[in-house]
Amino acid sequence: MKRFLIKLSVFLLLLAFILALMELGFRLKPTTFKDKYAGLDKYASEIEILALGHSHANEGFNPRVMKHRGYNMAVGFQNVYFDDYILGHFIDRMDSLKWVVIATSYFHFYNTLPDLKDMCGEDLFNTVKYHLYWQADSVKNDRIPDFDPRYNLEILNNPARAYLSMFGYYLTGKVFSSTAKAEREDFIKYGFGQGQDVTHDEAFLDDNGISYAQSHTPRREGKLELDGSFNYSKYKSIVEKCEAKGVRVAIVLYPCWHTYVENLNKYQLEDTKRMMRELADSHGNCIALDLMSDTRFESGDFHDAIHLNKYGAEKMAKVLEDTLFNSL
Repeated sequence: MKRFLIKLSVFLLLLAFILALMELGFRLKPTTFKDKYAGLDKYASEIEILALGHSHANEGFNPRVMKHRGYNMAVGFQNVYFDDYILGHFIDRMDSLKWVVIATSYFHFYNTLPDLKDMCGEDLFNTVKYHLYWQADSVKNDRIPDFDPRYNLEILNNPARAYLSMFGYYLTGKVFSSTAKAEREDFIKYGFGQGQDVTHDEAFLDDNGISYAQSHTPRREGKLELDGSFNYSKYKSIVEKCEAKGVRVAIVLYPCWHTYVENLNKYQLEDTKRMMRELADSHGNCIALDLMSDTRFESGDFHDAIHLNKYGAEKMAKVLEDTLFNSL
């Protein structure tokens, strides 16, 4: 029995060491979350245009091609609750800020952030990252427990592909090459990488747009029961924070392929646009921009039906810059 306990103890110690090593590996590995926060922290006083929002903005806004200093602080699946948080965290240091460009979408007014105890999937994944690397200590007035493993351990909050990516990161040595270092420094400076270098023919985008529309609205006909009040209040909070600082806000529907737009529930889409107009009409510093069906964006600008590729991201940044600064 004593021998068994010794072996078990050795095994458990070895397992704990391996888990601790993997946790350390995740903590030290550069990620979008860490680098975007580091960049905004470093360049806050220089930034004139700050992009917030979800994947449409994360993949579709390239600040490096603009004449004005921009920064992309959008993250895939980012709820407007955290857009509001990050703006509140930095705005007092952003002395050059003139515009906040915040992406919305067909469904982002209605995707309410769950309570902390009910979080799962992308909401939990992102919230853990915001807690560990963005200094977020609460969600909807619920304090994130500092000693609850669910919210404080990377090893409990990553899919298998993230482990493979981490091992590959340390095994290849790519991080130590001058090229990789330069690319990372550029990402930190702008909050945007090289963008998706992918294009598809129109037939693919046609099918992809219908597929996305079906997944985003299982019921596409008739009036839906909609409640955008929680997220509306967060968009409003962003507008009011900026208003107090003399900063203007553009709430933007990013370009999407036409079959996606055509197959959405018309009532929900119009309700989204109504709330955008309402925010703009009630605040002098706010404008609503519906670029969802903007004909300047062609098939070569998309990597799927709802996300721009690197060519579209450059075009989008220039379109927004021209629109925003010509409206001053």
